[in-house]
Amino acid sequence: MLPSMFPKFFNTNKWDIKREIFWNIWMLLSISSSALLVYSKILGEIDIQFSDVLKIILIASIPVALLITINHDRLLRSNLKSAQLLNKKLIEKKEQFQKLVHFESEYKNDEITLKPDAISVIKSADNYIEIYYERDGTLRKHIIRSTLNKAETATRECDFLIRCHRSYIVNIKRIKEIQGNSQGYKLYFDHIDFPAQVSQMYISEFKRHIE
Repeated sequence: MLPSMFPKFFNTNKWDIKREIFWNIWMLLSISSSALLVYSKILGEIDIQFSDVLKIILIASIPVALLITINHDRLLRSNLKSAQLLNKKLIEKKEQFQKLVHFESEYKNDEITLKPDAISVIKSADNYIEIYYERDGTLRKHIIRSTLNKAETATRECDFLIRCHRSYIVNIKRIKEIQGNSQGYKLYFDHIDFPAQVSQMYISEFKRHIE
């Protein structure tokens, strides 16, 4: 009930030792006061000694200790579950970057498998595609008989490899410079002697990935 009345105070993301101490003291005082009230109601108006107060506080500390243990266990289980989910997402993210991309060709001997983050640009060239990628610190070009649509399908799980033009797929992590023109944008890459184009129809999607 109290957490719903004071959501800011009981926010688990901001819960710290100060709030824990304050909460426990408040609980102890509340239970002790309630016990003292019941004690006086049952026995009538009596002279309550300091020793009686200590006894009541000691008795009240039992449920407080129990609640502390329950709360600690709840937070522990919650954090363990959260950590497991984060680890799972971290592993999935690492696996995503470790996956290889296989580009099929109409000619089997042209097929190639690459690390996605090594790819800079994929360019359509008539009935072929040119794949510009880095290996051993050197930019290389591989030509296969395929379409850019098939290349887009092969790279769909790599959110940093995006279609930006009917003739280009680019790795946004490898863009060196972006220049604007009347048709859209020009993208420049290290060791590639031509700019990739971003056409008007792809600008919104391109900006969403960059931003």
